[in-house]
Amino acid sequence: MFKPILTALSLALTLTATSASANEFEMPVTADFYESDIRFTGEFGVVYRFRWYVVPSGDRLAICGIGHFRDGGFMSTVRDMARDATFFVNDQPYPVDLSFFTRVRHQAELQTGTATCRVTPAPVAGARSVGIEYGRGTYRN
Repeated sequence: MFKPILTALSLALTLTATSASANEFEMPVTADFYESDIRFTGEFGVVYRFRWYVVPSGDRLAICGIGHFRDGGFMSTVRDMARDATFFVNDQPYPVDLSFFTRVRHQAELQTGTATCRVTPAPVAGARSVGIEYGRGTYRN
């Protein structure tokens, strides 16, 4: 799931973010955020919908995200998968913990909410494409 980063970098130059710490901040969700989901096989289907975006923060890239669980029973499994995620920049992998994404109660809030952003070790310089991949997970009921 690789996305061009040019819109993210150009938009971020005019971004106004509220700072929570040097490595974490928030920004409003816009139409530029990528839509994604996590699906489990069998009768479960989509268990988690999320939107994410990448912006520069100094000389490094930050990932911003917001998510909604279809059912709270999947939270633990998806959180474990998020902790084992990988962020790719130009096919270069960077292990990241995506469990920081803002959690919303209603799916509609994915369009209008505020995303939490966290700075990654990935450099801004030369970034042309980005992608994320969640770790593997198993759910047993």
